[in-house]
Amino acid sequence: MSIGGEFDLDILLDRCLPIFLRKLNCTLAGVIQVEGQAWETVKVLPSIMIHMPQWMQVAADFSTRFISNHETCPELVSENRRIYGFCLNDFGLLILSRSSEFNTDFQKELLPVVDQLARACRSCLEAQRRREAEERLLFTQAQQKALLDNLPFMAWLKDDQGRYLAVNQIFIAECGRSMDEIIGRTTLEVWPGLLGTGYQEQDKHVLNSGEQLRWEQDGGADNPDKWMEYYKAPVLEPGGKIVGLAGFRRDITENKRRELELESQKKLVNALVDNAPASIWLRDAHGGLLLVNKLFQGQTGIGTDNLSITKDELAVCDQTDSLTLEADEPQQFEEHITFLDGNRHILQTIKSKLLMPDGKTMAILGLGLDITDRRRMEEELRQSEERYRGIVESQADLVVRVDNQGRFTFVNEAYCRTFGKTREELIGRTFMPLVHEDDLPATMKAMQALERPPHRTSLEQRAMSVDGWRWLAWEDFAIKDENGTIMEIQGVGRDITALKEAEIRLRFQADLEALLAQISTRFINLGAENMNQAVQSCLGEIGELLKVDRVYVFQCALDHRFWSNTYEWCARGIPPQINKLQDIPLDILPWWHDKMSRLENIVIPDMTALPPEAEAEKQFLEDQEILSLLAVPMIWDSALEGFIGFDSVRQPVDWRPADAVPLEMLASILINALKRKETEQRLMQSQMQLQELNVSLEAQVEVRTRQLGEAQRQLILGEKMAAIGQLAAGIAHELNNPVGFVSMNFQTLEEYIPLIVEVLRDYKQALNEPPGSAKQQQLLDKARALEEESAMDVIMDDIHALFDQSREGFRRITTIVNSMRDFSRTDPREEFVHADLNKGLRDTLVIARNSYKSIADIELDLGEIPHVECIPGQINQVFLNIIINAAQAMANAELDQMGIIRIQTWFASPDVFCAITNSGPVIPDQIRGKLFDPFFTTKPPGQGTGLGLSISHDIVVRTHNGSLTVSSDAEKGTTFLISLPMKQAIKKKGLEAED
Repeated sequence: MSIGGEFDLDILLDRCLPIFLRKLNCTLAGVIQVEGQAWETVKVLPSIMIHMPQWMQVAADFSTRFISNHETCPELVSENRRIYGFCLNDFGLLILSRSSEFNTDFQKELLPVVDQLARACRSCLEAQRRREAEERLLFTQAQQKALLDNLPFMAWLKDDQGRYLAVNQIFIAECGRSMDEIIGRTTLEVWPGLLGTGYQEQDKHVLNSGEQLRWEQDGGADNPDKWMEYYKAPVLEPGGKIVGLAGFRRDITENKRRELELESQKKLVNALVDNAPASIWLRDAHGGLLLVNKLFQGQTGIGTDNLSITKDELAVCDQTDSLTLEADEPQQFEEHITFLDGNRHILQTIKSKLLMPDGKTMAILGLGLDITDRRRMEEELRQSEERYRGIVESQADLVVRVDNQGRFTFVNEAYCRTFGKTREELIGRTFMPLVHEDDLPATMKAMQALERPPHRTSLEQRAMSVDGWRWLAWEDFAIKDENGTIMEIQGVGRDITALKEAEIRLRFQADLEALLAQISTRFINLGAENMNQAVQSCLGEIGELLKVDRVYVFQCALDHRFWSNTYEWCARGIPPQINKLQDIPLDILPWWHDKMSRLENIVIPDMTALPPEAEAEKQFLEDQEILSLLAVPMIWDSALEGFIGFDSVRQPVDWRPADAVPLEMLASILINALKRKETEQRLMQSQMQLQELNVSLEAQVEVRTRQLGEAQRQLILGEKMAAIGQLAAGIAHELNNPVGFVSMNFQTLEEYIPLIVEVLRDYKQALNEPPGSAKQQQLLDKARALEEESAMDVIMDDIHALFDQSREGFRRITTIVNSMRDFSRTDPREEFVHADLNKGLRDTLVIARNSYKSIADIELDLGEIPHVECIPGQINQVFLNIIINAAQAMANAELDQMGIIRIQTWFASPDVFCAITNSGPVIPDQIRGKLFDPFFTTKPPGQGTGLGLSISHDIVVRTHNGSLTVSSDAEKGTTFLISLPMKQAIKKKGLEAED
């Protein structure tokens, strides 16, 4: 077992431990070094075991037993393994593990090998310690050389025989010899003659006595103005034995010159002391008063001959003097002394020791300043600041003060909590690093504005708090001194992040709604030739507002078996994809096609969140480098015609399902425009074909054109009638009731008329016979008998009732028909006219009766109101939407009794008001705020589109400059309040119907 020339423990164990593993069929081999009560792992194989809990537990158990009981060969059995610990004398333990045991004889054979390993480990350890000692020695010598070479004066070291061990470069320069000519030589060899003899005598004295020598010497006759200071001291071992000496020589010519200067300045100092504005005194180490200046003596009456001070005051002075004697630095105190005016004054004193050259204390110098008045003012200021701090710290708002450089001089606790910092971390530092870089210019401008009257300013900025970037609103004002100079700036801040975020959301929603309205208006009268450019422009405007990278339109093609990208907008720097995305089979994207077929929006904020069944879609989208996506189906006549998509490829967008709702309106606008484009293109194609016909067919062309116009008007009428399409069955039922009983009355009259005719015929025949004749009498009797048999009196009375009922039936039919006609009038132009809102309400109640008659009773309180300048059809649509919504809400609530819908109108100049109240369930606050949002509905799927109240709000507010509000509580019910101006401020012109 070889150690190697390096005597390296790691190399030794790297060679030995694998042998134990192979030769002894061990599964683990490790060496632990033990020193005293401590142990550590030197090496373990396999090496991965060194950090595993199993090895740490085994090593700890064996080391503890070895340290405590000095067991030389302990054994542990664990999980079918046997673990042995062998003592490495004066080093530690060898631990071996194997599945089978070592028998006793084999252990004995193994012990010499273990002893050899122990000797090798000790040899390596000793070699390592020698190397460390040598390194420390070399390091110490290097330190000594560096120290000597960096001393600013002449320095040297000698052994106990007076031979030079080390000198610095200044020494070499002074003696004029090289390093080799100095090191190892004696003083006489380096400095021959009397000078060397004197140095040698001094060295002997220091080495024999152990005393230090220090003396000063002038330059002699050659250089009498130059002075040198010499110092020699013994070098001792830790045991106190003298092993050499150290010597220094430095030039003190300048010090000597200063001594003379100090002597000449002594008188000047005395004059300054007597005329100083502070009290000055000097006491010796025993308390005797050596010196006082005139101010101190005048204030206290105390002089060097008259120490008139009270015992208590003297005790305090003696105590502070003692503290000064114990300290190395000047000490500051406050002492109370009775002045000649009889009052106790506060002296702020600074006391310091005056030392003699040998380091002993010569005296204590005291400087005193009367701060009695200042202390009184400081106490008043402290109390004021405490009151101010109490007020500021109780504030929830942020309160800070900064100096002219923007550095904090004060922060309250609320500011520290907001930014997660302590006062110590903030005071003295500038606030600018906390401010968002985009808000720095505005912040600097606001700080500059404080320099001008009124020295106040308001500011909103973002700052990095413990919760991230937060919006803060600041009210700042400048604090000035008596000269009008700005000393500090105080700011009071409040967190307005929630308000800012709400403003941003509202502004974005308003911008989106305005853009959608603008796009919708743009497409109204747009011709087919401009449609492509308008759609492209629309995609760009939406993309820039939403800050996405691509916006595109896909349309179904080839009998709805393929997708094709028909329009695309890309942000700057984003490559287009439209040419790659043509005629894509629907069946290669089954998950996408399934969701689109069910007319669902596709919201993908993160591609990794796609379900497993969308693996094909994930690969397809990742090929386009898409990180997040939103897609909204385009629906025409309840069928899927395509979709509009929004991609992000540079950074993902956290899309939410609610984000798709307003974009559904965009999809509806685009598909309507595209379908209209197709219709117009077909119409244009038809017109071109007609123009190619013979001039003789012009009449037929004119007829055909009229037919097309009529067909177009019928389409427009169908769109307008869609609003009451859901009421058609109810209206038919309402018409069926009066028609039914009119029909029944007609049948009854058919039965009554033959009887009446027969009776009249008999009476007529009787009148034609001679009066009083038997024939006449016979006929009269027959007529009377028939009259009695058919209850003619009853018939005659019933006929009046039948006609009255029939007239009422015809009146009800007329009312329903007139109401339908007024409600769904098909004027080609919708213009503002003066209309009776009460009549509109009655007409609306007639056509909506079937929707509420089994759910709620109607209470009308219609006041006398003037006619209102409006578009009657639109206002009637608002009434219808609100009444039907009220009936549906009460029906869904399943009330135990009939509900009530109360309708009131009144006039309060210049507006006319209508309130529609229902006794249905209360609308929660979180829902009430969304009632007028597009596509928001609380109805089950398939029962509502979420557009009724949104359209109503748009009609009242935007079209008619009125207001539509809702309130709801358990006592008063839910009320929709409509207000309309009696006259429009600006004469509005109706929209022309499409020809």
